[in-house]
Amino acid sequence: MKALRMLPLFCALYMVPVACVSVSERIRSNPELMRAFRVLWGDTVESKIDVIDTTVTSNDSKIDVIDTKVGLLGPTILTSSLISAGAITLSTEGSYALGEDITADIEITASSISLDLNNRCLTGMIIVDGVGSDITDLEVYNGFVLPPAPISAPIAGITVDTGVFRVNIFDVVMLCANTAVSAVAGRSCMQISGGEVNITNCYITAGNAGNATSGAGFDGGDGIELTSTSTNAIIRDCVIFTGYGGDTNSASPAGRGGHGAFVDGAYNAQITDCLFYLTGAGGDNVDFDGGDGGDGVNITSTSNYIEVIGCIMRNILVGGSGGGSGVAGTNGKAVNDLVPGANPGKSIILSNIGHNIANTSIRFEIGASGGEDGVELTYPPTTTAVNVYANVYVV
Repeated sequence: MKALRMLPLFCALYMVPVACVSVSERIRSNPELMRAFRVLWGDTVESKIDVIDTTVTSNDSKIDVIDTKVGLLGPTILTSSLISAGAITLSTEGSYALGEDITADIEITASSISLDLNNRCLTGMIIVDGVGSDITDLEVYNGFVLPPAPISAPIAGITVDTGVFRVNIFDVVMLCANTAVSAVAGRSCMQISGGEVNITNCYITAGNAGNATSGAGFDGGDGIELTSTSTNAIIRDCVIFTGYGGDTNSASPAGRGGHGAFVDGAYNAQITDCLFYLTGAGGDNVDFDGGDGGDGVNITSTSNYIEVIGCIMRNILVGGSGGGSGVAGTNGKAVNDLVPGANPGKSIILSNIGHNIANTSIRFEIGASGGEDGVELTYPPTTTAVNVYANVYVV
């Protein structure tokens, strides 16, 4: 032990690095150092050097163990080198992070996966695939998703399939490119078919549809779609823009504008504190009906237990123009709730604000009746008392 205590002083005097793994070799190979070392510790120098060797080797071993444990704590870094057939597949549970901007789709096929976009740009889609076996406990967060312009019928920028449960999507910016191809629908930002999906603090823009030269027009992309197999979804604190419907020149209607939230037969969903900033206008048609304008929130009649609370719907745009024997499309509404009011699973629409709503006759259609249009407030407001649960609109 005395040898080890004196080693730093000795090495400083003879300019030998203490941490050098070859310190004993340096001492043995230099006769002058060997003589100096013998003066200090006599004939036991060789055993002292052996002790140094053992200590250095032991420390190296411990450092290797620490390095291994640190590696286990960090995420797996995703780079372009992992792309195969245009996609990166995450099939093993764990934590992953983008290490660079990537142009590819990411497919998630296993449970217990965390995908940190790491403030990078993913030019592609994210597909959470639960077909064949249920997968659970996933999260996608903290970055940019830039789905490219579709050239055929598009899938959503983020798709959560049937059989997927407990998913958190948060702090994601998604900008879907508009299609430049004729007769192709606009890309929707998110399509949720799984259960217990929580979408929080996302900024999303859906894509415009391409115009058609014949046949029916195609719809603009929706912000977030909840399909008939979606259960217990929560959408909150999101900013949403949607896509324009496509024009056409035919005896079929033009495409509708995208809805901010399209609740299509979902069961149990809450949409709260969101800003539906702009919905797409309907497409025009010189020969027949124009397309309908997109609604801030559209709830189909087969949906159950849907709550829309504390949201702002603004810049909800018009239906497209019609021609020939056709008519213009229906103007967009702040909320278009088609669930019958007598339905035991009726929807609850409370405390929402509409501004610049194209459909001035029915801004809030509640319970499929159109009977509750919202309370009109002038600006600045002159009404001294308004029920805090009422839906209101400002012209």
